[in-house]
This record gives sequence, structure tokens and C-alpha cells, in this order.
Amino acid sequence: ELVAADLVERAGDRVRARVAILPVGIPRSAPHSSGLVICDRHDAPATSELVCWPDDSSQHLANAIPHHRVARWLDLGCGSAYAPLARPGVAGEITGVELNPRAVAYSRLGATLSGIAHLEIVHGDLAVAQPAAALVTCNAPMPTLATDPDDAVMWRHTDDDLFARLVAVIPARVAPGGVAVVHAALSAIALEALPGERRVVAYTPSGAVPGFGVLWWRPDAPARLAITHRALTPERPHLDARDGESC
Repeated sequence: ELVAADLVERAGDRVRARVAILPVGIPRSAPHSSGLVICDRHDAPATSELVCWPDDSSQHLANAIPHHRVARWLDLGCGSAYAPLARPGVAGEITGVELNPRAVAYSRLGATLSGIAHLEIVHGDLAVAQPAAALVTCNAPMPTLATDPDDAVMWRHTDDDLFARLVAVIPARVAPGGVAVVHAALSAIALEALPGERRVVAYTPSGAVPGFGVLWWRPDAPARLAITHRALTPERPHLDARDGESC
């Protein structure tokens, strides 16, 4: 079964894992609070479709999602679908949108192996039409990290207008009264120009370039911008929903 699912490959009497399978879950999100994420191995060749393994940004976003249950959740640029697989109990219907076809295949397989039937993965970019959702999330790509123009890895490159397109599409995807939760390099987003209520918590040290944080954004709420910083601690090593409520 593992060979048939392309999870392992056989060479004679030896087998080798083709992908990494990682258990994920946020205990406080129970019930139904864990899943299996499929991504490329750490030693996988650097190709344009490399599906990156989860990192601390994945955990920041998953933790930052409010704990109350909503009817529909839309995850933009879902990658391996870490957030929906870690927090499947947040919504009755979850849709992930992803441009990388390999990531689409991995995230669909992760949902199947996790037994999460209410997670649908759609192949497409930000412009793919979707019904409005009470919760919209995005772990935004980093600003271009590649110093070599021939670097093939997709996630190390961000086209110049991606962040402008992201913040333009989010208000149309958030249902009335809903919220968008975005992890990003904060300097890449024109926070002052966004409509509605914006609560921002940075967690990287002052002066770090780029500086990262989480934006809780209610596009149809009265205009308000609050930006704070929280130092990470061993007790609270990632941002969480409490940070968005307190700023």
C-alpha cells in the first residue's frame, strides 16, 4: 500500500521513504485536532515544485487562528495544508488553494491519511473564485530570498506584486463579520492602506530584516490599526490567538 501510494520506493530488498510524513496538531483545538502533513524530504533535490517542510511560521499561523468554530475556512496558498491539518476542528468546511501541483497532491494525500473529509484542496492561484468564508488564512511567502537568479525553488521567489494581489483579494474572500489571519514579513504589506481593523503582533527582534509577525484583519470593521511586539518565551514560543485579542 505504501508503494502504491508513492510514499516509499523499493529497490531490491530495501525500501526508502520518498516523502516526509509529519504528525501535527494543536492540543487546544480539540476535538479532531491533529493530522498528517506530507512534504518533501529535507534532502530532496531543489526543484521548482519542492514542497517545503513546516517551519516556525507554520506554527505561528496555526496557533494564531481563533478557537471558535466557523462554518467555512479558506486557506490561501496552503502549501502542504499544515494549518488545516493541524486545526481541522476550526471549521465545518475547509478549502485550501495552492498553485504548486505537487503541493496539491501532497495536501490531498495528507487529508486522506488524516481522515479529514471536510478539507478540499483546489489547484489555482489567488484569483481562483471562492465563496466568502468566515475565516481566511495565509502563510504568505517570504520576500525573495534567492540571491542566485538560477535558484529553482519556487518558495524562495515572490513575484513583485504578490503581496498587493493578496491584500486586494482578501476583502472579497472574507464573509461579513469574518477575519483574515496572515503570517508575513510585515514590511511587505502596506498595513496603513488596508481598510478595517488591523491588529498586528511582531515577534522578531527589533531591527530584524525582514521582521515577521501575524496580522488579524477584519476588513469590514471600523478602521483601527494596532501594532505591538511580543517576545517569544519557552512557555509561549509562538504567537497565538490570545495575542490578536490583546492588542
